[in-house]
Amino acid sequence: MSGKTVSKFENSDSFICYMPVNFGGFDLVVYECGYEQCEPLHFWGPAKKVYYMFHYCLSGKGRLEMNGKRYEIGEGEGFFLDPQDTAYYVADEKDPWEYIWVCFGGNFVKSIMERMSISSENPVFRDTEDKVIRAKFEEVRRNAHSDIVSHLSSLGNLYSLLAGLVAHYPSKKKEMRRDRDNFESVMKIVQSEFMRVISIEELAKRVGFSRSNLYRIFKKNTGVGPLEYIERLRVAYACELIKQDKLYLTEIARLTGFGEYKTFCKIFNRIIGVPPKDFLTAVSRDNYIYDKNQQLIAEISIWNEKLF
Repeated sequence: MSGKTVSKFENSDSFICYMPVNFGGFDLVVYECGYEQCEPLHFWGPAKKVYYMFHYCLSGKGRLEMNGKRYEIGEGEGFFLDPQDTAYYVADEKDPWEYIWVCFGGNFVKSIMERMSISSENPVFRDTEDKVIRAKFEEVRRNAHSDIVSHLSSLGNLYSLLAGLVAHYPSKKKEMRRDRDNFESVMKIVQSEFMRVISIEELAKRVGFSRSNLYRIFKKNTGVGPLEYIERLRVAYACELIKQDKLYLTEIARLTGFGEYKTFCKIFNRIIGVPPKDFLTAVSRDNYIYDKNQQLIAEISIWNEKLF
């Protein structure tokens, strides 16, 4: 990449970086955030970041080079870095930038970024006149080094920041958003009512879809049709109830929406590999059955991620 640079990368004297301790899970995580008033020609890269990152320029200016493109960044502007992108950025020689950054990751990030027009192809964004985005970045930074529940504070502020960016820079892929909205409306019904007997015809009618459209939406978002999704969701829930060892199997069949015990046994055996009566013993002794159960849990988690 072109441009005058200093001989090596060094943090400026003003460099401050906070890394909140994560104890809240893996859906969305603040790995670090920080502040720096850069020296003239202070640079980073060319390299790849480990996690996703936003930079916001408080004052001054600099330059970003990424994917064969060059972007001039000034006060009130920011840029996004994806871990897959090789990037280089450098402070201006006469008016070096001062910026805040936040580094984050988690299972929800991809689905959140799909809702924005900000991306690797379009990494630069500009704040609003009332500087709402700046305020959100400063709030993330302020709470990241709090002595009291720094992770929860900074995570809450990150959610607020991402919500603000989605609101101000929504994805222009209308068809994708419409399909996602349709999928979410169907999934909310399924997840709240899968414990009762519900037919695909009834589900399609309630959301105003034909069976073919309902199948298309499920297949696109989960890789399986609505019937298979509901069956796997019910079996996953049944596995957890069996592990608790507090209910009769006939009760579990009823609570998970299968209705008839015979149907419950047939579908459970097909998906897990053993009948319900043998599951508790098998999952603790048989690696294959244990792996099948873990795979099912992972599938449900991935599908649930699409609802965010």
